[in-house]
Amino acid sequence: MKIAVLAWGSLVWDRRELAIADNFGPSGPSVPIEFCRVSGDGRLTLVIDEAFGASGPTYVAQSSFDDLNDALENPWVREGSCIESRPKDVRTHGRVGFAHASTGQQSAKAMERHPKAVMAIRAWAQANSFDAAIWTALATNFHEPDKVAEPFSVETAIRYLEALDAPKFDAALNYIRCAPPEVQTPVRAANGHLPCKPQFELTAAHGRKLRRGMPDTTSPASTARRHPALAPTGRSCFVSSRIFSRGRLSLRRR
Repeated sequence: MKIAVLAWGSLVWDRRELAIADNFGPSGPSVPIEFCRVSGDGRLTLVIDEAFGASGPTYVAQSSFDDLNDALENPWVREGSCIESRPKDVRTHGRVGFAHASTGQQSAKAMERHPKAVMAIRAWAQANSFDAAIWTALATNFHEPDKVAEPFSVETAIRYLEALDAPKFDAALNYIRCAPPEVQTPVRAANGHLPCKPQFELTAAHGRKLRRGMPDTTSPASTARRHPALAPTGRSCFVSSRIFSRGRLSLRRR
């Protein structure tokens, strides 16, 4: 099987265990995404959301696996924690969605969360000679009692970010900065489009180095050579008058 891995968030710049046969490129299907899921460390991360998301192209690479179950398990591990037990059936778990181009099989959880996106992904896979496509199919949890406990909106997202302590704020801001340039959402526009400061080399080998405590030899120059889209520009490219300044949201005239 030829299986497409779709990405729009940290999978693009922080692959770790993710096994792909080629580099990610911005040629995937358009799906509605927004920074509306609160991660374990407090960041607002990108997920497909048909209520609040802004439609935009995704990144795509071919999986190194030609078996659908193996291909699904690979990003399941990458998106989880090291202490988790692997599910008995990765197809029904829901963390990673899939759409089979020829048989019509698809993830039930993904269909519950974003059915229009699943249909668009399947049609794209058929049109681009992929047997199947897989993607992170997590839903927003912004409204949940142990997260923000309010309905999602750009304003509540900004208030949430402003209330974070300094380390969490820095991590949250860097995630927004590092999102691919094609990702333009209301939350990103409200926060300003600042240069990315990658925290990881974009290879699985580097992820192994970090886990083993080996020194980080990644330089901004080498990152820019491998991934021009993530090269620091030396300036802020604002998409609104709001930007982050000294750890808090402020207003500045352009």
